[in-house]
Amino acid sequence: MSNRVIELFTAGEMLCKACDVSEAQAAYKRFQKALDEDLTEEDWNDVHNYIRDMVHVDVFTNAVADYKAHPELYTERVTTLHNLHSVVKGKCTEGHFSKEDALSLKNILGHFSGLGACKTGDEVRAFVDDLSAHLEQHQEYRNAGYRRLCWEIESEIIGAYMEVFCRVERAPHDAYWLNLLIAMDELFVCAYPPNFLYYDMGIDFQVLTPENLLNETDPKVLRRKLKMVRAALGRWDVTACDAYVEDFVLEIAAAVLKEIQNMPEWKMASDATKLLAKYLADLLRDKLRGLTESVKEQEFENAEDNFICAQKELHMICTDANVKFLAYHWDKFLIYAASSPDVDALSVQAVLSLTVSLLALVEIDALPEALQCLIRFLLTVAASPVSFIYNDEVFRWILSGDAV
Repeated sequence: MSNRVIELFTAGEMLCKACDVSEAQAAYKRFQKALDEDLTEEDWNDVHNYIRDMVHVDVFTNAVADYKAHPELYTERVTTLHNLHSVVKGKCTEGHFSKEDALSLKNILGHFSGLGACKTGDEVRAFVDDLSAHLEQHQEYRNAGYRRLCWEIESEIIGAYMEVFCRVERAPHDAYWLNLLIAMDELFVCAYPPNFLYYDMGIDFQVLTPENLLNETDPKVLRRKLKMVRAALGRWDVTACDAYVEDFVLEIAAAVLKEIQNMPEWKMASDATKLLAKYLADLLRDKLRGLTESVKEQEFENAEDNFICAQKELHMICTDANVKFLAYHWDKFLIYAASSPDVDALSVQAVLSLTVSLLALVEIDALPEALQCLIRFLLTVAASPVSFIYNDEVFRWILSGDAV
């Protein structure tokens, strides 16, 4: 293990063991600095799992202690989970559920997710008994299977602890551990590397998803988050980066549409403008794939001809102010889009084009400052998708609005 990887794990351990806000902030800065080193995706995944497992143990310990101290807060389902945990734990060999276990269980991993659907103690017991019997019959899965089942039970107990967390006065560090675990789980669900983890003095851990950025109303904090996202995207897999930017653009477009429709002037908007907004709402809801499911495909010698014709119709949609012709061009656009070679790319382009057309009809300076920043991001992606990552001047314009 290289010194860079050792430093990353050391910083991650400090993050878990921080005793107060100042220690947490120092640990987080060290962790972010360690992430800036030249590390592999495997290194990222390993440290993510390391932190997640460590804080999982701490939160589970707190959950058990809380159940013993306040049993009246919990249902009989949770009592059953606690009782079964010791039974299942006794069947496990040493160690926690690992990525090696996950690989060995890949053919039956889906079986374990059913525990969360059990609503009563009897259902929980029946599920655990059935799965235990299956593991006993298949010795090749037994050890890894019981470790996974133990982990699932612990996760359900932690979930119950989260539900009652605010009903009793807690120590600040209990909240810190729980918040860190929630953030690490969210990183796992989103399949994000750990440099999408955000922490600031006195603020909970957050994962920098497109939704998180969109919900940030403080312009200064949003700028800090965008700087982190820019750095993270620049080191991420190209396909994953494109997917993140696409999701972000769709979130911004939806926010812009909502903001415009809530403006007092919207009541006076033309019929063409309102129809344009309807088309954008349809795209955001169903995307082009959904809107073209029942559209008959057109026969062309070259599939690219459909894409070119769709582009032409999209241009007419964004420039024609006549409602009758606008509806005609929209119908033609859907027909050509249905047979285009890349419907998904055309869907994103259509969202960008319609959003920019609507923005041309409003005073952007009248919108909230944070939303203005996000609009500049959208306009940048519409013009040159990755320029914000590699061009410092473009990125400064996104953050501040100052002319490049």
